[in-house]
Amino acid sequence: MKRPVMNRPAVVIRLIALVVALLMLSGCDEHYVHTSHTTVTTDPRPVLDNFHMVDSYETDTGLGRHYELGLNPYIWDGLFEVYWYASYVRDYYAEVWINDRPSLRGARFIDDFYCGDGLNCDSYGSTLCQYTEDFFLSCTIDNPGVDIADLVYTLPQAMYMIVQVCDTGSTYCEYQHREVWLE
Repeated sequence: MKRPVMNRPAVVIRLIALVVALLMLSGCDEHYVHTSHTTVTTDPRPVLDNFHMVDSYETDTGLGRHYELGLNPYIWDGLFEVYWYASYVRDYYAEVWINDRPSLRGARFIDDFYCGDGLNCDSYGSTLCQYTEDFFLSCTIDNPGVDIADLVYTLPQAMYMIVQVCDTGSTYCEYQHREVWLE
């Protein structure tokens, strides 16, 4: 029986292709696989990922527990902190509101902040606010405050701090609320 004659260049090319394929497969060791957990979005609207507060008693809701928050004008001069985390593609506004219910209907606007790359707030923002004994609430030094007396019926009273992020290129906004007790 006569043996078939193989074309040497074809055998060499197949052998090289096999070696290259084996080398590529050997690079798939699970210890060397890199995966990215970054979410890429093309939606330009901002997303309010989270917001938390530190109240008059230094209770921090950012620690992962759901604590009751209290705002007292006689402790730390009524100072408290508001923090927010947002995902965004273009600049956005972060707004702080207060209401006697967990919605924006009838809410009082306290202050807003223009946020984005290279600004005072970007994906993270914060503000120091003050609640006074005459029922004024402000979140910047140059803001005299907003009168919320008509929202307060009795003390202590449950109220809702609201943080809203709004798109600068449309009317889109979304918000979250947190219950706080005015004392």
